[in-house]
Parts: sequence; C-alpha cells; structure tokens
Amino acid sequence: MSTTAATSVLSHPTLKSKLTGRVLLDEKVIQYSGIKFGNIPARFARSTLVENYPPELDCTKYGPIAPQISSLQAANAIWALPPEFQKIEALVIDEFECLNLIVSVPKEAKEGNSLPVLVFIHGGSNKVGSANVPLYDMSILCAHSVEKSKPVIMVAINYRVSVFGFGVLSDGTGANNGLYDQRLALQWIQKHIRGFGGDPTRVTLSGESAGAFGTDAHLHAKWSDERPELQLFRRAILFSGSLMSSRPRPAAVLNKVTRMYGAELGGEEDPEEKLKRADWKEIVGVLDKMQEGIWVYTEDGEFLEKPFKPYTFVPKWCDGIMIGDCDYESLIFAEQVLATSPTALVSAFKTLGTTGEKIIKAYDISGHNVHAGALRFISDGFFIFPTERTVDHWRLNRGKHVHRYLMDQRNPWKPEAHGAHHAIDLLYLFGILSFAYNNEGGVKVGRAFQNDILKFVTAEKEELDQELGWDEKNIRAYGGPDGFVGVISSEQLGERRRVDLMRTVLTELGDEVVAKAVG
Repeated sequence: MSTTAATSVLSHPTLKSKLTGRVLLDEKVIQYSGIKFGNIPARFARSTLVENYPPELDCTKYGPIAPQISSLQAANAIWALPPEFQKIEALVIDEFECLNLIVSVPKEAKEGNSLPVLVFIHGGSNKVGSANVPLYDMSILCAHSVEKSKPVIMVAINYRVSVFGFGVLSDGTGANNGLYDQRLALQWIQKHIRGFGGDPTRVTLSGESAGAFGTDAHLHAKWSDERPELQLFRRAILFSGSLMSSRPRPAAVLNKVTRMYGAELGGEEDPEEKLKRADWKEIVGVLDKMQEGIWVYTEDGEFLEKPFKPYTFVPKWCDGIMIGDCDYESLIFAEQVLATSPTALVSAFKTLGTTGEKIIKAYDISGHNVHAGALRFISDGFFIFPTERTVDHWRLNRGKHVHRYLMDQRNPWKPEAHGAHHAIDLLYLFGILSFAYNNEGGVKVGRAFQNDILKFVTAEKEELDQELGWDEKNIRAYGGPDGFVGVISSEQLGERRRVDLMRTVLTELGDEVVAKAVG
C-alpha cells in the first residue's frame, strides 16, 4: 500500500486492481467509494457479479445511484440538519452503473488481518435513498472503532430502488431485484473483503427502516439453512424495522402497482412495454406526479417463501440479532396524517368494521386527539409491534442472542418533534452529533450507541452478552431523559412503549389485520 497526500493506493489481490482511496479523519480511515459490484444487463433483469476490473480504479468519488424521485427535501425535513450538513456532492444517476459499494477501512488494515465487517443497507421506503448521503457516511464510525481498539471494516451498499428494483412484470420478471442486488453485494464481500483486511466469516448485516426490512428479508431467505452460499453474514442489526413492517405481497399485487405507473407513460402500448422502453427520467416523472408509495417485497417463491408465513423461521446460521426502535416512529407519516381531516381519518378506520372500532377505542382516536391517536397507532402497528413480535419469536430459539434497544434521545435540531423520531438513531450511530452540536446528552448517547454497536459486531458469540452488558432479559435504553444510557428490565419497557396495549389489542387483532389497518 502506498500513500500520498489525502489518498492511498491498495493493490487488491482478488480484484487484481490498484484502488486509490481517500485518507480521512486524521489518517485513521481510508475510504474506497464507487466500487462496482454488479452488472445490470437490462431494465428488470437480475444483476450479475462483476468479475473483471481494470488495472487501476479511482475510488475517490461516489459512484452513480439508481433512478429515483428527489428526496433531499424530505430528508432535511426529517432531521432538520443545519445548512452546513445539508451539503452533498451532486448525485449522478445511472440506471445501469448504480450497483456500487463504499468501503471504509482502518488505515492500518491489511490482507490477513481478519477484521470484522459491518455492512449497512440504507432506508427510503425502497423507493429512494443511496449510500452516498453524508448522513450515512460510515467513516466516522470506522475511525471510532480504531480509537476503541476494535477496528471494523465498514461497507455501505447502493442498490436499485423504486420500480427499477421492486417492480414486477406479468411473468414475474423483476421481482425482488433490489434484494438480489443486496445479496450480490454480500457475495462480493465474501469473495473480496479479505483483500481489505476483513474476515468473511465475521460479517454483520445491518439496515435502517427499509434497510432493516431488507436485512430481515435476508434472514428469511428461502433454503438458506440448506444452502451455505446463502449464509452471507453471522449477525444482524435491525434499526427501526423488520420484514413484518412491510409484509411481502403476492406478485399479482406488485404487478398491479407496476402496471399502474406504466399506464401513465405516453403512448398506446401495453403498460409493461412502455416501462421497458421509456427513458428513466420519464418514468421518474410519473412516479413523482403520482406520489409514489412504499415498495414491498414479492412472495416470489424463490427469494422468499410463497406464501410468506411470518414468525415461523429463524436461521440456524445466524447467531444473533440486535433490534430496536425510536419512540416517535410515525414522524415519516405525520405530514400525510395531519393533512387528512379528523372526520376522514375516523371514517377510514371505521371502514375496517369492528377492527377499526377497537383501534379507535384503544388509541383514543376521537375528538381533539384524532391525529395524535392515529400517529400513535401507526408507530405501534408499523414499527414497534412487529419489533416486539420479532423479539419474542427469536427468543423462542435457544442459543440465539437477542439484544433489544430503545432510542429515546431527541433530535437537538428538531425540538418540536414529539419524541425521538424515526431515523434519529442514524445521527447518533454515524457520529454527526459528536462534533456538530454542543449537546452533552446527545454526545453521550451517540458514543454509547456506537460503542454498543461495535461490541455487537466484534465480540465472539460466547462473550457477546458480557461484552454488551445486557442480555435477552434486559433492554438497553438511550435517552429519555436527556443523556440517559442504561439497562432497563422488560417490566420497565411499559414505561416507554405501549406494551400492554400492543399485547392485548394488537395481538388479539393479529398480524395480518394490523398490517391491513396500518396500510
């Protein structure tokens, strides 16, 4: 490895290429951006692994991202970041060059080190987002791992989103392409991470929101217990989401949505033919005009079981999960809910018959409390109840490590939010708050959260509970009050989450009914 001012060159043994990366953060980290891992032969086609690389690769700039509607304004609205943290390099969109990785490596790492690896899948409702967003920059966390003498290699994945990644044609083509892209990235890591100093047997997969949906989908991969080539990580972290937060649906449902967007394109052809031929910019224009919603995964019978049966499978090859949520998850739906009149909201619940009546009563969706009650139900039904169900299911399997956490530290830039909002954990995880805001409580929570994540990634299975300081009988809480970091009992969970309400009303209604009500 050779280093010049602000750059470093790595002769990678399996890529058979010299990679030039950026030296960052007082020379603690070298970051290699835009490393292409997959080829996309055609729109709606399954991606394939890149096998050959040029003799030299410039990895000092971000790679292209997948076609999508603009989401920067929405992101800024969620986190309310100061202007200096809203700056971002111009995002280049390239439909067929968008499968690439950002690899952040401790500077002293080299082939043969066998360092653990943390992989991150970004969120964005499976319709927007990329690993290139500054908020997701893993270099700060990587540098902190060096400072804590727990060096970890970090990898962030860019994959196809929206109709390009999750649209489904009538013959099933396209189903779960975004998930297959993620799997391909994990296969690339297995094949090439040793050249960066990583250990392919010590990979932890993580994701936030839709990224957590994806992480859980990989845990549910069909035939994974019987096929070692699908056992691509040893642990998983689910930040604000699980597969039941966005339950897989039959191919016919996804095809109907896909054709709906295709029908809005110009011309008289069949909607699917128009989608195949249209310029991506025209398709994105239609998605924007029609206010594109969340994309769920497909029960394709190949990646996921058909029909998908929730809470029936825990992979033998994964030794544990960390899973948690924020107390105000429904912030991302607040604009839509608050724009709906109280009368219309109540009427929508009442269309569900006795189910709706039970929810209205349980969450006090009445009078001046309609909007607040509806948002409480969405937080529980879409995020927190599936998290509790996932925890309960994993704990039934002996020998599995299950670590539950709560993120209740508020955003200092968004004091008007009614709690620790959806995705606030990313501010603390990736370290922006550590040197961006004079908030002692936030810095304390951020450091503790980072340290716990690093312990989960680096500890050996037998030492995991001891390293973390909590086990399946306890819960780690961050914030609430400001700066609090500590372990609470399962009994104390009810002081922070509507556990009794979920375990009576929502459990009685059942997973399918709750999912329908949230939708």
